[in-house]
Amino acid sequence: MSSSLIIGATLAATAWADEPPVEAAPATRGIQVTVQQETAPPLYARKVALIVGIDAFRDSSLDLEFAVHDAQGVAAVLQDRYAFDQIITLYDEQATRENVLTAFSSLSAMGEEDALFIFWAGHGTSTTTAKGEALGYLLPWEGSMKPDEVAVRNISMEEVRALVGRGIPAKHKLMVVDACYSGILTMRDAAGVAAHDVAYVKDATAYPVFQILTAGKANQTVLDGGPGGHSVFTGRLIETLERPQDYVTATELWMTVQRQVRADAFERGSHQQTPDFGRIGGIGDFVLVPEDSALDLGAVADAQGGASVIVPPMSRKSPPLGR
Repeated sequence: MSSSLIIGATLAATAWADEPPVEAAPATRGIQVTVQQETAPPLYARKVALIVGIDAFRDSSLDLEFAVHDAQGVAAVLQDRYAFDQIITLYDEQATRENVLTAFSSLSAMGEEDALFIFWAGHGTSTTTAKGEALGYLLPWEGSMKPDEVAVRNISMEEVRALVGRGIPAKHKLMVVDACYSGILTMRDAAGVAAHDVAYVKDATAYPVFQILTAGKANQTVLDGGPGGHSVFTGRLIETLERPQDYVTATELWMTVQRQVRADAFERGSHQQTPDFGRIGGIGDFVLVPEDSALDLGAVADAQGGASVIVPPMSRKSPPLGR
């Protein structure tokens, strides 16, 4: 053996002797192996939002001032804070009855592990049948409050329940409505007080649900002039969505916003506005997790049994009140 090879071998042996022992790396042929830690699955496969806001109606006597701003504010917080995969927006003349129903129809392609968030800001109205039953409607861009046109030009709450509740397969669906008389939508019992821990998230996301959160009860008008240049309800809703460090459920949204809006409205001449909430179907609870959340999704997956599959998580304007 040449002297140069002997010297090289001796120096290499000395260098190894001076260093602490390390575990042997996997044998490779010049390829560095990096072992990546398995990441926890998201609560939902995809998060999709449909946002509707109408200020300028075909009938200009119905025009509003805050609805589009409200809708844009909700769209922004869902994108910036919660990184929704897709946000569909329909503002003013885009929000025709045909376009809204087409959007509902297109959402029927969603997957069974997806989550859908719907927000509607605009007018709502109601009629009463001969038997005294209340019927609620949302007004699209060409909508009308004329008695002989209400059922023809508007979108009934029954259509919403059918098209969204039965026609869209997403596991979790939450519809938030900032319109007068929108409480007619909430026909089922609301959930009780929710726990705030990993066990509750596991339980809430294990089952499907369609929930409704409205700006007021069925017989109430709702106020504009709230926080951030939004309506009272939407302003408080956005504040609550911006706040969580780990997550917020639909039930928690309702409990927080209801308390704040009731107090805000009462300060405005003892006006009565109580956000309403209920489940149209299912027993789960919609869960919103911020992108920078401190929630341990791995613990949620472990609580689910360690499975590797994805775990789901009317007249609006009523002067002088404003909606």
